[in-house]
Amino acid sequence: MTGENRVNVAIASPRWRDLVSPHTGIIRAIDRFTKPYTEFDFPVLWQAELANFQLRKQSDDLRYGVGRGMTDEQAIFGAVGEAVERYCGSIVDYRQLIVSSYADLSHPAVHPPAFFSFSDNQYSDPNFPFPAFDQLTQTSWITAISLTSNQQVLVPAFMVYFDWDSNQPGDYILPVTSNGMASGPTLEFAAYSGLCELIERDAFIITWLNRLPAPRIYFAHRPGIETEILRNYARFGIELVTFYLTTDINIPVVMAMLIDRSGRSPAVATGLGCHLDGSIALRKAIFEVCQARFGDIERKANGAGANLNQYEDVQNLDDHSAFFYKTARLCELEFLFEHENYLTVEDLPTYPSSAEAEKLRTVITRLHSVGAEPYLVEITTPDVASLGFRVVRTLASELVPIYFGHGLEPLGTRRLFEVPKRLGYGGQRTANDLNPCPHPMA
Repeated sequence: MTGENRVNVAIASPRWRDLVSPHTGIIRAIDRFTKPYTEFDFPVLWQAELANFQLRKQSDDLRYGVGRGMTDEQAIFGAVGEAVERYCGSIVDYRQLIVSSYADLSHPAVHPPAFFSFSDNQYSDPNFPFPAFDQLTQTSWITAISLTSNQQVLVPAFMVYFDWDSNQPGDYILPVTSNGMASGPTLEFAAYSGLCELIERDAFIITWLNRLPAPRIYFAHRPGIETEILRNYARFGIELVTFYLTTDINIPVVMAMLIDRSGRSPAVATGLGCHLDGSIALRKAIFEVCQARFGDIERKANGAGANLNQYEDVQNLDDHSAFFYKTARLCELEFLFEHENYLTVEDLPTYPSSAEAEKLRTVITRLHSVGAEPYLVEITTPDVASLGFRVVRTLASELVPIYFGHGLEPLGTRRLFEVPKRLGYGGQRTANDLNPCPHPMA
């Protein structure tokens, strides 16, 4: 168990139970998952089910939180934390909102396309579901803190909350996601976690859409839980592979994939990990792919992915992973295997400090060095705050966001086309050079 995890458990242990009750709790139940025989005992997986606090039907991705860890308590804390994120992210504090057009704001504000932008060609398509940002359109805004200057600045509220209704046309110019939302025992912990999620997804989308030959990471020679997981899956003919996706931000990002060529289970499951220490990023990615595969097995057994035959069939979050349940999709991964770039786990960067404030400062500095500005909005509700949790939404300008649905690639984001050249992968890319295949992350 890392020092980071020890801190989490020590702080969370006395408090999370107060959230759970089938009658009065924010969380109505928590359950430990039982894995199929092909799956390794670790990481342990738990699920937290939110109560129907909004008294209306919700999609499953907003009703449940799933956590993973080396112990039950670590996994429970993760599940409760993710459920609390869903809860706080769905309760809009309307008292904090400012409704105005961008042109009429009297306070500093971030131009929304700085966070997510489509291309002129996408906007010109009459069937494209999102309009271009209009500075004269009424939009809901909320105050964020710039993490580089510590100054207050307005950001679009729809990028902070989700699952909310609005009659302002400017609140529907982009898809709503949970990207950058995080929770933890301290504000620094949550902010660091949220920014790491933004960074890992930026690296993943840049790598996938540009089909970059990311170095493969070899770790089987070193004893540890990662090697035990690899050997367990190898017994069933399933290959665990990991890749180093780090970009110019210079913070380790790892992608892990579990590949089954037999057709008996999902052909591909994918997980990501980001941390200033490369070996921790590796473990995070492997743990995430183990969690993802567990869910994919059940979804495939229930028929998911059977009708996804063309790229255009991928329309929502769940479709992305389901598209890769068939072995025919393995050809889409060739760009990751047709090169000789590799690292060993010993080559990964290390980071000596475990102090949350120091890690957060380092991430902010490295984002700023590439022209990305990080922002934070705390959305902790009073009932959750009283139990020692902090929930935040982090945003970062210029980073390439994850997207869900074929045709919704963020093609107006300059970084998508500039970073490959910056990393030495040839000249400037264009939209015509990009990978047409939807990515495999859900």
